[in-house]
Amino acid sequence: VPATALAALSWRAPATVKVGQEFKVDVVVKTQGDLRSLPMQLSYDPAAFQVVSVQEGPFFRQGGEQTSFAHNVDHANGRIFVGVSRSSSGAKGEDTLVSVVFRARAPRPRSELRVVAATPVSAGRGAITVGLPEPQTVGIAQ
Repeated sequence: VPATALAALSWRAPATVKVGQEFKVDVVVKTQGDLRSLPMQLSYDPAAFQVVSVQEGPFFRQGGEQTSFAHNVDHANGRIFVGVSRSSSGAKGEDTLVSVVFRARAPRPRSELRVVAATPVSAGRGAITVGLPEPQTVGIAQ
């Protein structure tokens, strides 16, 4: 029976921003297993944040590997759907999976960004389970 590998997601984001400011939020993955793909869904408060862009991070491109990256933003409901995968072997280690640039829209003492779901796909026969990070809180000053 193949072993189960663990993967963990974490945030890199500013604690506070100002109304009108653009800022980048990274979702970082760390894994010892060979990860082939990691579709995920993020959520945010659309009254507090506007999505400016969604970009693939370098994690799956390590070693010059070809990747497939797609995303869809549901601005009305504050959801970002991301799909990224490698064309052949798996990736491991720690690096940025996806970067989202937001614009702060309205003052808030705290507004949360969340990874709602993530479904890792192993490149080998073993399974990979992923730990979702705690919500990332960002305060928006006037």
